[in-house]
Amino acid sequence: MNMLKKAFLCLAVSCGLLMAAPAESLAARTGIVDVNKVYSDSKAGKAADEHLAKVQAVLQKGFADLEKRMEKAGKEERERELAAGRMVLERQMQIELAAARAVVNKLMLKAVDKWCGKDGVAMARSQVLDFGSKLDITARIIKDMDKEKVKFADLPVVSFKSDKK
Repeated sequence: MNMLKKAFLCLAVSCGLLMAAPAESLAARTGIVDVNKVYSDSKAGKAADEHLAKVQAVLQKGFADLEKRMEKAGKEERERELAAGRMVLERQMQIELAAARAVVNKLMLKAVDKWCGKDGVAMARSQVLDFGSKLDITARIIKDMDKEKVKFADLPVVSFKSDKK
């Protein structure tokens, strides 16, 4: 009976080791990325912030020009034109924000894809409840992204229909 217990124990330990091996290899191929940190700390994320600040300045100047042009208009027409102009410029800002994020996302996904290779897994930190610090690959992703050149769209040109007169 003692021999049977030893054989069973040996079998159990062997099965445990076999089951643990895939878990370890999966953990070695799993990475967690703090996307917010990528946006705030990478050169691309900082460049996006700078680009968006310039866009906002252009749009604000366009709105200020519209306000100045509408000074002599009647109150109703002025309010209507300023509200319409504000809507157009806010929509343009949303488009510019989405475009800048797309540039940063593209670089981040390229770096993540490079890290993952054929069989790796990367997840956003916001989607993971808990993880060991060894799984955090954010710094590596930022380092790879910082090697790339970033190009954003040209700054918008603000023009309203009555500008053509």
